[in-house]
Amino acid sequence: MSIRNRLLGALAVVCLLSPPAWAFVDPQHPVDGAVRLPLELVVEPTAPLDAAQLAKASAWTGFKARHGQWEILWNGWTGTPHHALGRGIQVSGPVTNSFDAGRIAEEFLRSETALTKAGEVDLELAAALKGGRIWYANFRQMHQGVEVLNTDMTVRLDESGRVTMFGSEARTDIDLDMRPLLSADTARLRAREGLTFDVNTDETKGGEDLYILPIEHAAGVDYHLVRHVRVSQSSPAHEWETFVDAHDGEIKWRFDRVRHGSVSGHCDIDVKEFSPLDAQVTRSSAHQRVTVGSEVTNSDPNGDYAVGFVSGTETVTMRLEGPWVNVDRFTGADAEYTINVNTDTNPTVDHQWDNATSHFSERMGFYHTNQAHDWIKDIDPNFTDIDYSMPCVVLDTGDECNAFWNGVGITFFAASATCRSIANLPDVVYHEYGHGINDKLYEQAGSPFGLTNGALHEGLADVVATLMQDDPELGQGFFLSTNTGIRNVDNTNTFPFDVAGQVHNDGLIIGGAFWDLRLLVGNATAADLHHFARYGLPQHANLRLAYQEYFIETLVADDDNGDLGDQTPNWASILDAFNQHGIGPSLFLTFAHTGLDDTAATGSPILASATVSSSNALFPVDASSVQLTYSVDGGVDASVPMTDSGSSYDGTIPGQSEGTLISYFLEASATGGAPIFAPSEPNSVRHSFLVGTQTQALLYEMEATSGWSVNDGTDNATTGIWERGDPHQVILNGTTILMTGNDHTPSGTDCWVTGNLPGAVDGQDDVDGGKTTLLSPIFDATGMFRPAIRYYRWYTNNLGGDPGSDVWRVDISNDGGSTWSPVENTTGSSTAWTKIIFQIENVTTPTNNMRMRFIAEDAGGGSLVEAAVDDWELIEFEAATGIGDDPTLPSIYALAQNQPNPFNPVTEIRFALPASGPTRLNVYDLAGRRVATLVDEVRTAGRHTVSWNGTDAAGVAVASGVYVYKLESGDFQQTKRMVLVK
Repeated sequence: MSIRNRLLGALAVVCLLSPPAWAFVDPQHPVDGAVRLPLELVVEPTAPLDAAQLAKASAWTGFKARHGQWEILWNGWTGTPHHALGRGIQVSGPVTNSFDAGRIAEEFLRSETALTKAGEVDLELAAALKGGRIWYANFRQMHQGVEVLNTDMTVRLDESGRVTMFGSEARTDIDLDMRPLLSADTARLRAREGLTFDVNTDETKGGEDLYILPIEHAAGVDYHLVRHVRVSQSSPAHEWETFVDAHDGEIKWRFDRVRHGSVSGHCDIDVKEFSPLDAQVTRSSAHQRVTVGSEVTNSDPNGDYAVGFVSGTETVTMRLEGPWVNVDRFTGADAEYTINVNTDTNPTVDHQWDNATSHFSERMGFYHTNQAHDWIKDIDPNFTDIDYSMPCVVLDTGDECNAFWNGVGITFFAASATCRSIANLPDVVYHEYGHGINDKLYEQAGSPFGLTNGALHEGLADVVATLMQDDPELGQGFFLSTNTGIRNVDNTNTFPFDVAGQVHNDGLIIGGAFWDLRLLVGNATAADLHHFARYGLPQHANLRLAYQEYFIETLVADDDNGDLGDQTPNWASILDAFNQHGIGPSLFLTFAHTGLDDTAATGSPILASATVSSSNALFPVDASSVQLTYSVDGGVDASVPMTDSGSSYDGTIPGQSEGTLISYFLEASATGGAPIFAPSEPNSVRHSFLVGTQTQALLYEMEATSGWSVNDGTDNATTGIWERGDPHQVILNGTTILMTGNDHTPSGTDCWVTGNLPGAVDGQDDVDGGKTTLLSPIFDATGMFRPAIRYYRWYTNNLGGDPGSDVWRVDISNDGGSTWSPVENTTGSSTAWTKIIFQIENVTTPTNNMRMRFIAEDAGGGSLVEAAVDDWELIEFEAATGIGDDPTLPSIYALAQNQPNPFNPVTEIRFALPASGPTRLNVYDLAGRRVATLVDEVRTAGRHTVSWNGTDAAGVAVASGVYVYKLESGDFQQTKRMVLVK
């Protein structure tokens, strides 16, 4: 018997194969037993087959010739469509039942074998279900009678019999010895490896069933004959789906089906409907099981029940259980009401659940689990796998401040010193039940292990909870010390910036998209779309691809005529909502650009090139959106378009004078999509380069201490203190790099790093408890033309329990450290060596008593903070002949940095003009308001100097702060900043 059949069989066997346990909050115990597939470990997957070449093949061009303009997302491992969609293809008459839907879908796949390869493999219908107006037919591939896992074979049919979307990942290259060398008993033993296994409380099950597991990687795909084993651990609770190679015994894939979370329960009366902070109300106990003698019935939605064919004295028994939930009180006897009645003389028995007959958490669990079941069945009556008496354990004492779904039922922990009994929170009950919806619908649609992508699991469970209550804040009243919630889907989290490798945090991206969609189209429509999109089984192990899939499936669920090419009723709103979280059309873009190097050429235009492409022809690159934005010496941004040259998009930065610092970023959008950037977070870090002939005045490669020191006298970090050495790589959960294992110097080994404990994992030696400061030696920057500092740093704080909450600070002092001016102040993270360049004059006045400091700090709620610094340089340039006292005429326009800067009360501004003409030099505040006009007349070619005394046009002294001065002459424009300090 296959695993799928067992899942649809007896409840005891369903327990054996239940989906992963997902927590409402991060469990105290890290999930460290997972064995991930290679594509789970990368943000940008690389496939061996090129999509552009596949699109030119005759199979696809012939298909489009027959059926018109269709769009395709290729599977780069099978060379077949992962998803293809377009104008509906009429393949039959109206589809009225699942049998016909499955038959028609399979016939279509096989009829297009040149493209789908479906005729070359053995297909078996997994499920044919109707979701809304669409029939979803999903197939599994079999090879010599063994199911091939993670193979997407699917067709969407509308009611009229048109194919509107299909996908076929037929794997025709399986060359595998199908004779298992490993016994089921040995597989069960091997499945424990890497886990803390207690033979008294834990157990292994299965091992008899064989599967073929494809493992995709950049070079291709490997196939493994595997045995499936379930490893159950009791403390903490885990249900590990484990796939052991049937030839060499190696664990190839293991994931946890326990989905932890927090849930609340209620029964018939005396419940709280929205929050544990509300007053109790009396509500009917719907779906309440009532036993009268040997007759059993359930109350209706109004709480009424009736049992016939009884007479005389009978025992009436009521418990907090029914067809959709069975409440189990962990700490004592379950709530029960029993009474003997004479059915002839006393035919009416009323009962009200209250504190005398039940615990409040029992009632909350019962009532709100039933509410969640009714909500989802109103949306989708055909969703039948959710129709069973779900176990609901309340007042569990095995942990605290949490709850979880284990693939079959939901568990809520008892109250503690810091939090309420978790079953008392209605939205947490809905969240945990949402995990059940996820797994059971995916199983019903043909995925044997439910929904396997953790971030989608958590995010969609959040969507269930927040849409049911129509409130974006989840878990209000969770902790006793505050009435605020745990998470909020009314957020600005975007992909990939807010991805932290933590499923609750990463799920907020899809949760935020659907909350924004709810604001645009209403609760009912958002609920329908979020639910029916699941039927397409979007759950790729790679988060980017999983979000791509869910976005497309949401459009498919919204389609009303079998043609995505003419858009859908809520097309604009779906794109808007998903764009706000970075998972709309631009998620299909690939943006490649190598940062420009320093250039010695002054006055010459500077070319920047990038390649921009889209993997989804439905959302091509918007050529008009590709642009380059740059600033000169920290001045105001200017943008230039980048034009498509055929092989790249090209943009030009105007020629610059000696010693200029250019900072820039690129941006592009897919049609209908939000912009993406290179670098990805330009508000934090931009590409930068210097113009002119450089002289290296000072270099610290950090191979020796060389006067650098740690602790400014106020440091209080307890771990992750700055130290110099060969950095040890630090990895979170075995997959995500926190700290580099190499310094930046090509020929070096050492750098400064925050904590360098050998073998440290999961933030074991990151910055904790406060701040740690790295101080440079004193250095002299006087007598230099346009002195600049360049250094490379590594900084990450976007992982852990409170990602993005801590600030990286870099400051410079011109008085030996008595006062400081900011260079960097950011929460942005980059798990790569990042180049930072700044001009000293743009920050402070150069002196012979300069110093810098680098501060990493743990001041937030638990992010993992790691930092490193290497290759610090002091750079100067050849004196510019364009603005100084050279008697020859300047050859280019140039605007110099004011001197002194900062200043009080007067500063000088020098500029050079290669030709006579009308010239303006204005001063503006940061709001763009003109403060003073220093020049507004025809000036002759040559070098000029003007002064500003810090007053406005009326002669009134202006306030301290940053001001912008702008020179305009002929076609030349340039801005710079200056600082007035009083």
